[in-house]
Amino acid sequence: MGKGDDAVGAVGTWCVPVGDAPGRVEVLSADERTRMARLRRGADRDRFRTAWTLARQVLGERLDVAPSALEFQRICRGCGQAGHGKPALVNGGRWEFSLSHSNGYVMFAVSDVGPVGVDLEAASERFVDFASMVRAPGEEASTAEELLWLWVRKEAVLKATGDGLAVPMSSFTVAPFSWPEGSARTEPPTIIDPGAPPGYRAAVAVTPIPATAAR
Repeated sequence: MGKGDDAVGAVGTWCVPVGDAPGRVEVLSADERTRMARLRRGADRDRFRTAWTLARQVLGERLDVAPSALEFQRICRGCGQAGHGKPALVNGGRWEFSLSHSNGYVMFAVSDVGPVGVDLEAASERFVDFASMVRAPGEEASTAEELLWLWVRKEAVLKATGDGLAVPMSSFTVAPFSWPEGSARTEPPTIIDPGAPPGYRAAVAVTPIPATAAR
């Protein structure tokens, strides 16, 4: 089914073409099927189905439960409110996951060693236009390829932390790594190059579990 699989320790990644999902739409929850049906474009529905059937298949194997039995929730790490924010498993233990898509591919990452974020982007000259958005003071990147390299790594970090757009990419560096000024975090994330289809770049970031939360 065109699946790519890579793993570093307890972190695994999969990259599949849209439409090449490992399970049928029946494994999705009623809410997920409703959300998918609301999407007007067929390509968006295919991408949604691919992403969430892949997520359910992989996580079901990790937890030894039927993919259709998994439950997810969204709780914002910033405001603590439910209904938005990074999706997470209900009763998933230490298993965390992240999804990304670009054009015709979906990438999925799973981890039990800390919060995880993944980003997949198609190469494009447009990243030159985003230089001021992605490049922090002291970071040397000017070509589209160099800026894409920064983008996927920073986007993966922000997905792992759950900060998303609330934290500007230009407020931290990745080589060497430094958290934004004022951040309470001290340990740098682990950033992995999982490989990507030709013409794409991807990155996976795993942030350390705080000592108080570690078992």
